[in-house]
Amino acid sequence: MRLAFALLYLLAVSPAYAEQGDRMKGAALADQGRNGVPACRSCHGDKGIGDGSGAFPRLTGQLGFYLYKQLKDFAAGTRPSPVMSPIASALSDREMQDVAAYYSAVQGPFFPLPILDAKLAQRGGMISAAGIPERNVPACIACHGPAASGMQPSFPYLAGQYAPYLEYQLDQFRLNRRQNSPLNVMNDIAARMTEEDMRAVSEYLAAVRPPDLSRIGASSTGPASPYAGAPLATYQSTR
Repeated sequence: MRLAFALLYLLAVSPAYAEQGDRMKGAALADQGRNGVPACRSCHGDKGIGDGSGAFPRLTGQLGFYLYKQLKDFAAGTRPSPVMSPIASALSDREMQDVAAYYSAVQGPFFPLPILDAKLAQRGGMISAAGIPERNVPACIACHGPAASGMQPSFPYLAGQYAPYLEYQLDQFRLNRRQNSPLNVMNDIAARMTEEDMRAVSEYLAAVRPPDLSRIGASSTGPASPYAGAPLATYQSTR
């Protein structure tokens, strides 16, 4: 029921947001920063693709309003972060719009993924597509769209996002350390998931590539490359 209300709430929200931002100014801030604000690329990499570790999320092509809202939430404390909260607090509303507009429009490659555990990936795919009915966990794609490619204005893409980052954020929702999802729907969902569920769906989603992003070219950052899928290992129980 709360999920349905969250969807209706978002449909009623007018995303007068980052689409109004200046992408050129956003690119300058992302690449160079300014006095008191470090360049976004120093952590998020060239064009927001990250560094492959998952310590910082991929921003490339993320929904503009979602990015803008996260910056607002970092500054307001509803999504506390020792790294991002002081940075967001130093940004003006216009700068937030500019940066969000830039990252929502930019394209960039994916880093190759390590070999996946086939059984774990299969479990994650089932959670993404069908949820966990016996625990009232909805399918990820119900809100995050087909292939978890995002749904305007506020449900971010999960496809291709780094697995360690996704798993960490699910845990933050579960522990109520992050409380900025629509009507706190993600806190309710994460509370009904096990650590194994979170790991499985995170690893699966990290390997998904939306069709329109699968042909992106190389980046000046070095080893990154387009990646359409991750190889699967023959399952061997290690747990």
